[in-house]
This record gives sequence, C-alpha cells and structure tokens, in this order.
Amino acid sequence: NDKWNDQNNWSATSGGAGGYCIPTQFDDVIFDANSVITSSNVNTTGEAWFRNITIQNDVPKATFSFTGANTSCYGSWFMKSGVSFATNVNVLFYPPAGSVGVDAETITTNGSKFYNVYVRGLGEVRFEDSFNSTGSLYFSGGTINTNDQNVYLAGQFYGSETLYPTLANGGYRSLKLGTSVISIDAIWTYASGAPSLDAGTSHIILRNATSNTSFTAFSGHTYYDVTQNESTAAFTMQGNTTFHNIITK
Repeated sequence: NDKWNDQNNWSATSGGAGGYCIPTQFDDVIFDANSVITSSNVNTTGEAWFRNITIQNDVPKATFSFTGANTSCYGSWFMKSGVSFATNVNVLFYPPAGSVGVDAETITTNGSKFYNVYVRGLGEVRFEDSFNSTGSLYFSGGTINTNDQNVYLAGQFYGSETLYPTLANGGYRSLKLGTSVISIDAIWTYASGAPSLDAGTSHIILRNATSNTSFTAFSGHTYYDVTQNESTAAFTMQGNTTFHNIITK
C-alpha cells in the first residue's frame, strides 16, 4: 500500500516476508529491485527515521515521490535519479559525533531534488555530487562540506538557525565550500553562534534581482566570490569580513 509506517511493508532481507519492523534511527533502509512501489508515492503517514538509506538504480519504479511527513536521516543518503519530495516532506540530517573527514556521512542525489533540508548534529555531511533543493537549506549544527560540488537552492540558505545541539552539549557550526558554485534565490545568512567558514574559492550567487536580496556575514569570515543581481541588495557584516570579489549586476 506504499505506506512507510506500515510494518507489513518491511522485511529483514531483500524480497523477504513483510512484517519485520518499521525502521528506526538505528536501521539501514534499502530500496532495490525487489521493492514494491505500486503508485507514484511513498507515503510517510508519520515521521520516518533511519540510519542510512540507499535507493538503488534498479528500483522498478522509474520515478516516485515521498509524501506525507518529515524524514530524518542519521547516516548517509544515496538515491537514484527520479526521486522527488512533496512540499510537506522536509529531510533532516543528524550526522553523529565522529562522522568527520573520511568518516563523514555522505549525500548522493544523482540529480534528484530534495525539498527543505535541515542539517543539525555533531558530525559532518559531505555532498558527493550536485546538490539540488526545491526549497531552502537550514543549517543548525555540525559540518556541511560541499566537496567542490555545485549547489542549487530554489529557496534560501539559513545558517543562523538556533544551534542544535546547544553549545553546552558540544554544538558547533562549520561550513566548507571548496570550489563549489552555490546558487540561491535571495538570502544568505551565516552569522550567529561563532560559525566556522572555509570558503575556498567558491562562488555564491544570489539570483533574485529584488530588494529582498540580502547577504549577512559573521565577523572575521573570508569569502571568495559573491554575485548578487540587485544593486540595492543589503550586505550586513558583523565586524570585519573579507571578500575576493563582490559582483553586482
């Protein structure tokens, strides 16, 4: 019946009998050639949790959408092309402590697009290919490593969300941009909770040519290239912020 929260739809092995358990944050989820998706949707009638998820290229359904409720990933995410997300399905990443560097959790999309994405945790998520969202990216904690991959957000980048976990519980915020080209609609904010920034030689582009366009930076940060398409866009700096180029069109 394509319902995520129906225990009868889950098995312990590929093609095995249903009735195993609804996945938790400690379970790995795999969609493969033996997965049965009868409609165009996988419906999360309640919140969905898992550790790692793999939506393999051999899933019989060429295209399908996640609908219903939010989805939380406590590990890595791999999905084939043709996967989409309804506008009521946010994806939340909780990279655990210790998942940094070579042990970072990874996100591989193969051209599929998330809706809103939240990153909050004590570890690192690393983009393995181009990252696309039809919504916004909300960064509350941990490390985002764009890994030289291009990033396209139909919405905004909000990097000044309330720190999660809190500073007292080890919370931190670190952004590594490498050579990525990051295209967002109108708002970039990364300016609270003493965030760490390694901008590399990245290029941040604010596409929207309206007075709503704004770029808010933290004291002491060094950006590389920033392009904004509105000459009256607001640039807010907390203290000294350095740029290689600010390009106004």
